[in-house]
Amino acid sequence: MQLEAKDLRDAIAEGIQSLLGLSISLTDERNEDPQPEYLTTAAVAFSLGEFAKRRSLHGKLRIRCEAQTKEIWIQGRLKWFMKQVSALVKPTPKPDFRNGNVDITLYAGPGFERPFAVIENKKLLQFGQDGEVYKGDRDKMILDLKRNADFIVGLGAVEGVHYSAFTFYLRDKDSALMPKDSDVFKAAKKRYFEDLVDRLGLDGRLRRNVLIETWDHGLFPSNQAALEEDEYGQSAVEAEGAWHLLYGIISIYQPSSVVVDTQRLSDH
Repeated sequence: MQLEAKDLRDAIAEGIQSLLGLSISLTDERNEDPQPEYLTTAAVAFSLGEFAKRRSLHGKLRIRCEAQTKEIWIQGRLKWFMKQVSALVKPTPKPDFRNGNVDITLYAGPGFERPFAVIENKKLLQFGQDGEVYKGDRDKMILDLKRNADFIVGLGAVEGVHYSAFTFYLRDKDSALMPKDSDVFKAAKKRYFEDLVDRLGLDGRLRRNVLIETWDHGLFPSNQAALEEDEYGQSAVEAEGAWHLLYGIISIYQPSSVVVDTQRLSDH
């Protein structure tokens, strides 16, 4: 089984996008922060299930939620360890077992099941006046991104994890009125998260991609539409407001026998 890194990323994006319609059906409301996080996890997991179905991967791809970090490390090394024992080769040092769970883990089968991708889903990230994500959210995000990279560096060489994704949401508070304004916001935030990943000092062999896309919006097609007054003399933007919600996916990965990169996700 070989899967393109870009196809995995796109299946995750489809899951996040599908959550919009599901959320509206629950509350009949828009312009609400997407929460709780487990709803994103469920939507992405089911999207990946549909992806596996379309690719006829029954029995080859398994999707599990809330797998323990420690178990992923063990499962990622076990096949390699058995090979080394059979060859009478001493094992490498014990990996760094840490507490906690991973939201979604993808396993390659059939037979001996081994993890090859991990996905962590987060809530809406808030920005301060300094242009940075609030410290609490930023610290947690950095820990998750480093853990994702550690999975790849620590398990990639032993036929383990080779792709990771970190998902999140954003709210455009830069007074965007029209879609062309939102494009500026998306481009700026893409650069911000690319720079943030670059500053982590990750292993140079790792590739990365940042996707920032609109999740839902209440933007106006033109300034004229925004300023159009109702029967009471109130403009549309005053009465309805303009809002813009986005989602992001940070992919950190390394091509392997399972995750390939002929589409060069890192160039997108």
